[in-house]
Amino acid sequence: MKISRQQFLKFLGLGVGAAAMADKLAWASPRLAVAREQARQMKIKKVEIFSFDVPLVEPFRISIGTMYAANDVLVRITTDSGLYGIGEACPFPPITGETQDSNIAAARAIREILLDKDPLNIEGLIDGIGNIVHANPSAVAAFDMALYDLLGKVAGLPLYKLLGGYRSSFETDLTTGLNTPEKMAASVKESLALGYRQIKIKVGEDPDLDLRRVQAVRQAIGPEVKLRIDANQGWSVSQAISALKRMEPYQVEFCEQPVKDSDIYGLRQ
Repeated sequence: MKISRQQFLKFLGLGVGAAAMADKLAWASPRLAVAREQARQMKIKKVEIFSFDVPLVEPFRISIGTMYAANDVLVRITTDSGLYGIGEACPFPPITGETQDSNIAAARAIREILLDKDPLNIEGLIDGIGNIVHANPSAVAAFDMALYDLLGKVAGLPLYKLLGGYRSSFETDLTTGLNTPEKMAASVKESLALGYRQIKIKVGEDPDLDLRRVQAVRQAIGPEVKLRIDANQGWSVSQAISALKRMEPYQVEFCEQPVKDSDIYGLRQ
């Protein structure tokens, strides 16, 4: 038996008017009605919080900082049915102002909010977390991931299918951190050797140096490979406009965070 995502969510009581529809839909068999009631009664009984550090093979430098390790936080949400979902936070202070320690503290506070709640009421739970999201978005994202992971397990479906997707895999890029143009060109060649066909490089320092980086990388990867850049908010508006115009001959697919994230007017320009 196949049902749509919308039908499934309504069947579990997450949509408006689910109870009224259940009697009318042909797939609302007694067996499914039992499953629906069990899902409605499910509660969060345990939230575990783990911290772990993954040293990088070499420092990863961007325009606003350098990362030497992934200092992450993992959360596991377990229900009284035994099902569980997991999610991960990867805080990086130069980007969001968070640290591993602040994420752990936030996760402990969120745990108290979620215990004994309905794990399928995802939007309601995230709303209930409140202002914690502003100071620790990575921690909140970890709980969001864990709740959706749990939802997929309740549905018995991969999450991409539950959310309406049809691809079981997708192509991604590999990012090269800031370095000399020559070393960045060598790095992207290694990425191509690993099978990547989409390349992203960091920029966001001196625009002249960034242009030389883009030139060297495009020469290294050839004209067919997609090239993306990420300035990590390192340019001023005038620098971004000038640099991107000068980079046009090198077929840059897009530029991520060219200016400060708060500068909406600058982004429009």
